[in-house]
Amino acid sequence: MLADWIWRGVPTAAHVGKSVAKQFYGRDGGKSYYVGCSTGGRQGFRAVQRNPELFDGVIVGAPAVDQFAHISWFANGYRLLGPTINDSLVSLEQWEEVQEQVFKQCDALDGASDGILEDPTACKFDWTPLICSDDDGDDKNNNTLCLTQAQVDAAAQLFAPITYNGTQLYSGQVHGTEPDLISFLYNTLVSGWIADGFRYIVFDDASWDPTDFTLEDAYYAATTNPHDAATLDSDISAFRNRGSKLLHWHGMADTILEPTESDQYYRAVQTALSASITELDEFYRYFRAGGVGHCGGGPGANFMGQLGQRVATSDPDDNMLMRIVAWVERGEAPVFVRGTKFVDDDDSQAVEFRRRHCKFPLVNQYTGKGNGTDEQGWKCVKAYS
Repeated sequence: MLADWIWRGVPTAAHVGKSVAKQFYGRDGGKSYYVGCSTGGRQGFRAVQRNPELFDGVIVGAPAVDQFAHISWFANGYRLLGPTINDSLVSLEQWEEVQEQVFKQCDALDGASDGILEDPTACKFDWTPLICSDDDGDDKNNNTLCLTQAQVDAAAQLFAPITYNGTQLYSGQVHGTEPDLISFLYNTLVSGWIADGFRYIVFDDASWDPTDFTLEDAYYAATTNPHDAATLDSDISAFRNRGSKLLHWHGMADTILEPTESDQYYRAVQTALSASITELDEFYRYFRAGGVGHCGGGPGANFMGQLGQRVATSDPDDNMLMRIVAWVERGEAPVFVRGTKFVDDDDSQAVEFRRRHCKFPLVNQYTGKGNGTDEQGWKCVKAYS
């Protein structure tokens, strides 16, 4: 069963699907495409790495490329803050105060104060304004939501790389979604991931207790990679040599799978193939979508044709599926991924704004007027961090 989930399910389904289509239509189906997000994104990358012959075009969104890094981050969050939101060292109200301070410091870095961090990795957050005047939690400004130094020391670790025994286990979460991030951390789904992941994938020990988690457990998972669950093989030259195309994207407001893991994987491929960005562009392009949540949602322009009904138009500029087809079959590569923000994220309502999401490593910078809703006011530039 683990093999089916980790890698075997996608090629099996693809072969069966192609066979059924050929029998039904009496001819070969032609080009083949894959679209997936989250675990589906990880499975898409595994197909690119392990079965490069399967698809001519692949779209992977918010991929869980490092399964153990994700689970270990959640488990470490419990270790730092406590096992439940009611017993957490830092309250949800305090996290709302943190987010407010994050936007004070970093929202305007991209040129628009619009509640969206286009490049949250550029936010070098200073916790000092949030620290209480004394260790008892009192504050001279009567800010009852201030944080003690102990709270800051614990909270800051959630946004820093995790390193153990000289090995980086996790690349670090980004700022800008603090209340949603912590709310998801304490979701019962997450506690199940931690328990089942370490019990049945890492240790094969049903008696393992999540409250016993240490960074040594995370190190063991990362360095042994049980069942080859991590999807980090960066040599995708066979996929490239076949002439296939890869469109990779990640929302910068993702509270479930950290976008820095996608950044790190892209750079690993560049290193493995000894390729320049221009050379990678021939077959692999990665886009970071400011303000977009996990596979969709969020305050940003999140209708991009990336999944199911999340489609604004059928134009390739607005629709990832149409774009990958245009790239594979007509050589029309994506220069940007254009997103649409509808009122209440309901495509039956009015459009709030549209925004072109940039191809990594470029970032969005606003030079227009107003609060960032002028699409033409955004330009893709070199990183401003």
